[in-house]
Amino acid sequence: MLNEFRVGFNRAASIRGPANNVPSVRTFGVNIPYQPPANDVQSVNVSGFFSFGDNPFARFTRNNFFFNDSIRWVFGRHNIAIGADAERRQVELDNGFNSPGLFTFNGSFSGVALSDFVVGKLYQFQQAQGQFENTNAWSQGYFIQDDWKVNRRVAINMGIRWEPCRAISRSTKT
Repeated sequence: MLNEFRVGFNRAASIRGPANNVPSVRTFGVNIPYQPPANDVQSVNVSGFFSFGDNPFARFTRNNFFFNDSIRWVFGRHNIAIGADAERRQVELDNGFNSPGLFTFNGSFSGVALSDFVVGKLYQFQQAQGQFENTNAWSQGYFIQDDWKVNRRVAINMGIRWEPCRAISRSTKT
């Protein structure tokens, strides 16, 4: 008989975005409905001429804590395992996606997109407030398995796993 207990932790954290000294659309005198706190220019597209921009500031952090306990018992031709596991997932998102705005100039006013850009005749503007949330969830699972060696050449592996459908979670948006 053997008891196996495991604890694990996995973290994935990344930050993206432009350098601190880049301009924003505010720098150029553009007044948009929501002014993001970081200086970003996500997308300015002058159809047929040029486009520029960068991903807005974002921070993605994912932490996973894992707990597993199983008992293995060798009994004659059977190798039986019984166990349970639990996982706590934490996701923190601070993503300014589309908050700096997407500006499109296509020539619909003057016939030439570059002329529309120079005089500030915008064809399309899109903006969002990004995605900001902190989510924590617990999940669990239970299992039993039997590896039965029928003879020298045949083994049968059978088992069942049950994971309750609901995950206990809490999410907050800021």
